[in-house]
This record gives sequence, structure tokens and C-alpha cells, in this order.
Amino acid sequence: MIQQYPAALLTTTVKPQVHLGVLDLLRGFAALCVVLFHFTGDSNAGGALAKFYSPLMRETFSWGYLGVDIFFVISGFIIPYSIWNISYKVQDFGKYMIKRVVRICPPAYCIIGFILIQWYITDHFLHHDAKLTSSITLGQVLSNLFFLVPLTHYKWFNGVFWTLAIEFQFYIMIGLVFKYLYIESKLPIFIFSNVLLGLACHIPGFGGDNFLTFSPLFSMGGATLLFYKRKINKWAYLMTLIIFFGLSWSSLSLTAGLFGLVTSLIIAFVKVQHSIFKFIGTISYSLYLTHFLVGSTVEFLLSKLFSPMTEIQNVFGIVICIVLSCAASYVYYLLIEKPFLKIARRLKA
Repeated sequence: MIQQYPAALLTTTVKPQVHLGVLDLLRGFAALCVVLFHFTGDSNAGGALAKFYSPLMRETFSWGYLGVDIFFVISGFIIPYSIWNISYKVQDFGKYMIKRVVRICPPAYCIIGFILIQWYITDHFLHHDAKLTSSITLGQVLSNLFFLVPLTHYKWFNGVFWTLAIEFQFYIMIGLVFKYLYIESKLPIFIFSNVLLGLACHIPGFGGDNFLTFSPLFSMGGATLLFYKRKINKWAYLMTLIIFFGLSWSSLSLTAGLFGLVTSLIIAFVKVQHSIFKFIGTISYSLYLTHFLVGSTVEFLLSKLFSPMTEIQNVFGIVICIVLSCAASYVYYLLIEKPFLKIARRLKA
């Protein structure tokens, strides 16, 4: 059941943070968007499936990459939200970053290991050469582990990791300026500081796939948190969103700005709780990490059973890849992500 947030819930009173069911819905939707985009897109342009091709599904889900923008808005809201009531100070930066590293990195590193195993099997048992593994260097491994690939000439082992690099850039920024931007400053300072970040990507040499380019989306999430915490009223919030929407349009695209705007409004004004949404939201990170590996493996095995000749057969193959990717991500969550999530929750930020 969907309803408006009661005004009484929008308070700055210090209290235990509650689980926001709407974030489960948005996380799950964003992850599925990315999966559908990768499973229906051109394999020469980042698609995960080379043998199953459906023109209809490709056209239908060509916008799925915008799921990443939804994730960025959610992070812009939830990361400062998670440290709002714990008297966070910049002196706590080290403990805060350790908690983020424990939460994010081990599941990501495990998937790198599985991908390298897949490449080894492909090279030595299927192609009988070392096409995939021969070019791997220590530099590439280290740049992937520290999310520094954009600063090097190396490639990502897992194509979705570029977004984790941006997330960590945001974590560092928030850890350093959280108290100043969210607790002590007034709205004009909050807007001015975030506008400067958004405009910085237009300086020659500062653009590209980095935090500055996507910062207006994170800023929308931050503005939503200020409204949720009753630091600003509804009209100030909407005005702030419009400013950051314009910056997103300028640095990214009109569609990205609209996705960010709608995501922010849903977080601010919609309340929803459902077990299905909670399940999808729970496995969303594992699904995001594993879908390339699982999808390509399932596709290979299915292609040994039948060769798709019609649109229906291709759609069937894609759907099977999606379903099994979701199932595998749940197993991955239980065995790998969940244990580290529990450790991260026990750590003090």
C-alpha cells in the first residue's frame, strides 16, 4: 500500500533510524534496469549476452543504464542519513571509511576472483589459448582492487565497477564535509557548494566518469535528506531539486536529470513496504555485481541446448538468464555479502 509520509515523521528529533521500504523498491528497480540493459544490449557495446538477441527487448530496455543514476541518488540520501544521528566528526573519518570498505569491497573482490576463474576456464578448456588471461598484470589487479582504473590505461574486470569508483569518491567527500554541509550550514551554502561541484566537471580535464560529473544526482539525494530531516520546507526542497536537475541536465542528459528528480520525489513523498520489494532490494548489490558473470555463463550453457532462431526463443533465453541471475545473486548474498554486511553493521562509523 502506497501513501504519503505523515508530516509528523519528518522530524529532526534524535531517534533510531528506521528501515525505509521505498529504498528497497528503488534499489531493486535500479538493479533490474541495469541487468535488463546489459542482457538486451549489443554485445559489442557492453552487452553481456552475445547469442540471445531480441530487437524488441533491446529497444524496450535501451534506457536501463539509467538505473545507475537511481543508485547515485539513493547513495546521496542514505550515506549521510546513516551517520546523521551518531555525532559524526571528521576525526571519525578513518572508522567511517573502514565500515564502507568492509561493506562494499569483499563482495566486489570475490566476484573478481570468480571472473578470473571463468576466464581461465574459457582460455584453457574452451578456446585452448590464453587470450583472456595472458594480458592480466599486477597493475591491472591493483587498479581494480582500489577502483583506480579511470586513472590508468587498464580495463575493469567487471564493467559495473566504474560506478563503485564514483561511489567511493562520494564516500570520501561526505566523510570530510558532512558536518559542515548537513548539520552546520544553511541551505544557500548547501546549494552553492553542490553547484560548484556540479560545474567543476565542465573545467577541462575534470570531466568524464567521475564523481564531479554525477555529483548533481548525489546532491538531489542530499537535498531529499535535508527535507526528510525537516531542515528545509517543501518549497525550498522543490526549488533545490530544480537547481540540481538543471545541473544534471547540463552535465549528463535531460533523461538522467528526470530520473534523478523522480527518484528524489519518490524517496521524499512515497512510503511503501512489501516483502517482494524488500527481497529485491536486499539482493540488489549482489545482483549488480554478479549478473555479468552469471548471465554469460548461463547463456553459454543454454546455447549448448538450443540455437535461438526466433524472437520468442531469444526472449526465452534472456528471461532464463535474468531469472537464474536473480537466484544466483540470492545465494551470493547469503554466502558472501551478508556476512560482511553484518561485520560492517557492528563497526562504529
